[in-house]
Amino acid sequence: MTRAENIFLWVIIGVLFIYALQFAFYRADLMIASQQDDAYYYLKIAENISDGKGATFDGIHKTNGFHPLWLLILTALSAIPGLSGVTLVRAVMVLQSFLYLGILILIRKNAEAVLNPYMIGALLLVTVYPRFFQVFLSGMESGLVVMLLLLLFYLLPRIMSGLNGERWPLYGLGMGGLLAAAVLSRLDTIFFAAVILVFVVVNDLRQRRTATSATYGAILAGGVIVIAALPFLIWNYANFGTIATTSSLMKVKWNFAGIGTHAVQMLTGFPEYLIAFVISLVGTGIVFLNKPYLRRGLRRTFLRPLGLYLLAASFLLAFYFLFHKWALNSYALAFLLPAIILGVITVFIALREEIRFGKKRRIFALIMFGLAVIAALGTQAYSLRRREMGMTIRVYETALWAKENTPEDSVFAMKDCGVFGYYSERNTINLDGLVNDLDYQEYLRGGRLEEYLELNQVDYFVQHAFWFDDYPVNTGDYDSYTLYIPSRLYDGTGAAVTVSKEQEFYRSDYYLPRGQDLTRVIIWEMRQ
Repeated sequence: MTRAENIFLWVIIGVLFIYALQFAFYRADLMIASQQDDAYYYLKIAENISDGKGATFDGIHKTNGFHPLWLLILTALSAIPGLSGVTLVRAVMVLQSFLYLGILILIRKNAEAVLNPYMIGALLLVTVYPRFFQVFLSGMESGLVVMLLLLLFYLLPRIMSGLNGERWPLYGLGMGGLLAAAVLSRLDTIFFAAVILVFVVVNDLRQRRTATSATYGAILAGGVIVIAALPFLIWNYANFGTIATTSSLMKVKWNFAGIGTHAVQMLTGFPEYLIAFVISLVGTGIVFLNKPYLRRGLRRTFLRPLGLYLLAASFLLAFYFLFHKWALNSYALAFLLPAIILGVITVFIALREEIRFGKKRRIFALIMFGLAVIAALGTQAYSLRRREMGMTIRVYETALWAKENTPEDSVFAMKDCGVFGYYSERNTINLDGLVNDLDYQEYLRGGRLEEYLELNQVDYFVQHAFWFDDYPVNTGDYDSYTLYIPSRLYDGTGAAVTVSKEQEFYRSDYYLPRGQDLTRVIIWEMRQ
């Protein structure tokens, strides 16, 4: 790579990093619009822990609805004097921008041995596609997960080589530490840890017919993962009677609940993820079957780790198809992004090898880069326009109104209440059940939601998204409104809460969710 080509790539990385960083300094409402509501569950829990209230979102009930490493990082940030409210959110956005920088650098490092600079530039611009880009800056753990998985891919050939040498304990500990960080940043990455450790052992036994240092290193790495995860699992069991998180219990059923329902949602809700993943599998298969496409050393250092990654990603994707029944979001599919990015490298390799003459290859690379620039600019411009019309800004405005117009000891109840609970600075009970304790599910199971709200002295009930039969609530043409909330733990059960128009306390301006009609956010008084 020439000096000019090296500068070219660093300029692209720098521009993309600055573009991501500038979101941290947007006007508050526009900055918030780029984040997931669920991210504010993390932020509120982190603030409560740093304030000595323990792991709670609503200030009333304990919760374990989080992945521990990201919460630990946010708790450390929130403990810094002066970081709270919008300022803390800006700090998180800055942190995620640097994680994104790490992702861009790792993409370059993983690709530079097999692609020319223009193709690498096009690959970097793929990350700006809005449905991928939002994963990095959503406020969730997904940016950290993607960076750790890309780092794992980059280091895996060296680790596997080192496991066969005299310093295998050091490499075993290093691999264990990296895999443990990935697992603690998002628990379902245990699939990647399992696939890699099993491969190391099986490959060692296949080649040497007996266990050697590679097997011992894999066992050592597995021990590191167990030791790292054990405190969180013990805490879960001691406080909730199960090692599983509350949110995972709500979302996963071991009865093949995903077949025919959630599988359809995945296909219709995230088609670009699945299409790109399939293309990555095809590209990898083509390169694997055509040995001249990559010299032998790169087949070992690039293609074998990619095969392991795609295998683990396929297992995890199958898990989602079969057992995940509710609330699938883009950040849950973050593990597919490294698979897509790395798999696209193989597609570029296959296309490059079919265009055999030097000038044609350069022209092809320039065309790919130009198309990537046009796509990046166009999709980002469209995405920024859509954000200003979404729910998050209206909920933020509602939260600020509630902060100014309700007593400090008021208790609210709301679905999708991350943004509201954080910015209103009011105790807000999550009616989805993601960041509650398990007792809430018992009340839903028994049809006693209103009893639960009264027991917790809920003063205000908040709801958004009034569609279909409930659409008249948007215009004020209603006498009463009933919200039915199903129990996600006990299928087929649930409870309802009913409020009257006379109880209405506040209504926001309209907002326009993606693919839906105009609607509002409304607050009702519960204890008049």
